[in-house]
Amino acid sequence: MEVKPTLVWLRRDLRVTDHPALYTAAARGGPVIPVYVWAPEDEGDWSPGSAAKWWLERSLSAFDCSLRNLNSKVVLRRGPTDKTLCSLAKESGATSVFWQTGCEPKSLELERQPLKRLILRVCSILPASRKTTVLHIKCSPRTGANYSL
Repeated sequence: MEVKPTLVWLRRDLRVTDHPALYTAAARGGPVIPVYVWAPEDEGDWSPGSAAKWWLERSLSAFDCSLRNLNSKVVLRRGPTDKTLCSLAKESGATSVFWQTGCEPKSLELERQPLKRLILRVCSILPASRKTTVLHIKCSPRTGANYSL
């Protein structure tokens, strides 16, 4: 049975090794599409300043270089996160979205909306189809990774 593509929504954790969302997506066996969505309006008061933008540009470039060594690449998009992820899911045929929880107040608010419901609604992917997985991974230094659907 063919495993459909999985989106990995990248946030601030731009590393190839020891990346729970990337690891979990890769373990499924299908294509993995790492995506970074530039949506400063989603960040509210936590919108990146000049230094953060400088760091982000270089970090995304280094991360992309690491992925290209693994025959992959970062997909960069701009727009509201929920609609942008849905658009890419439709375009790629992805039926799963994995991400790691952010720590910033606006990131947590975005996830609480909850983003997974927006993705399911806007993308018209129904959880009852049993073909859809929306997984976000919370990392805690004390307890390790916690997974929730």
